[in-house]
Amino acid sequence: MINIRYIQSLHRPFNQNLNTIKWVCSFVKESNNISKSDFYVQFYIYLIKKLYKQYSRKPPKETTGLPSLSSVKDVYDFFKQYKDSDLVNIINTKVKKRISSLDRSIYSTYKAASYYINLAKDKFEFIDKNYKLTSKGIELLNKKSRDFQLTKSDREIFFKAILDKDFHFFISNCYFEVVGKKYKISDLSSEKFDFLDKYYQIRHFNYTSASLVNYNTVRNFWIKDLDVIGGNNKIRKFYANILEDSYFDLKNDIDYKFNDYIKSTLLEKRSYIKNKNKFILAFENCKKNELGFANLYDLKQLLRMGAENYQKFLSDFYENERKNYNIFYNNIVTSIDKRKRFYIREKPVLSIKIKQNGN
Repeated sequence: MINIRYIQSLHRPFNQNLNTIKWVCSFVKESNNISKSDFYVQFYIYLIKKLYKQYSRKPPKETTGLPSLSSVKDVYDFFKQYKDSDLVNIINTKVKKRISSLDRSIYSTYKAASYYINLAKDKFEFIDKNYKLTSKGIELLNKKSRDFQLTKSDREIFFKAILDKDFHFFISNCYFEVVGKKYKISDLSSEKFDFLDKYYQIRHFNYTSASLVNYNTVRNFWIKDLDVIGGNNKIRKFYANILEDSYFDLKNDIDYKFNDYIKSTLLEKRSYIKNKNKFILAFENCKKNELGFANLYDLKQLLRMGAENYQKFLSDFYENERKNYNIFYNNIVTSIDKRKRFYIREKPVLSIKIKQNGN
């Protein structure tokens, strides 16, 4: 039985930058005897100092999910006035206040730090519930690394960590990225969730629609940051080998289901979109009566579609596009027309009028 793997919640942008996991692990290694209650604020102090030093020397090229230079500088300048031992209480007070601009800078940067810990601890288990390094955290620190860039060894460790916790969502996102480029479909967000629901009964995201953009944005950033997809629009061999060697059963299962979904659902949708665009263009350019109706047979001739497929398309068009267009059908003709009628919601029709909503 396949073990379904997916992360239920992610924060955009603070869960995007995978480098932050290294900083949490480094802090754990360098620190001694920090109580659980002080861990967050002590890491926060460490983070501000680290970012200030780096930003002052050479700001990173990629700053997604990182506090801004101005916020870090404001907080760092404030910290300089106090001893580290005094800062714990001061920060806790400032985080709760959020009155001044400095308060708000402290709050936003502290929030970022808390999500970095969340990513390293709760999402990927590089540190455990006692804030100690796990075997993954130790492995990460044992490799040569850079603070603001992912090395090849970083990418391998993070890729495996993501697959261990988020295989089905992450890999299906990779596959949809490839398919989107191949078939020139710009937005496949709804299909991603439809696929997970249909084949893996992952319905959690159906009830969290307000945050759907976060799930896709974070995973797509990871895909880009790890450089998973090559210039040939395929998963790079480096990652494909990891999938084959360490996740063989999971990969075979999702490959079979994804290919089935593409054939049965996505390509059918692509065909519908292509026909819809042709249909609307044909309506705009064809002859219409004085009320603005076009004969459906005239449009059928322009689309070069068989009767059965055309009937299905007309029904799908009405159901799918009612929120985008005002669609009117009627069965009235100026002269006797004995041709077979088409049916929309079981009513016979012979002509159509389409108006963009709001016009």
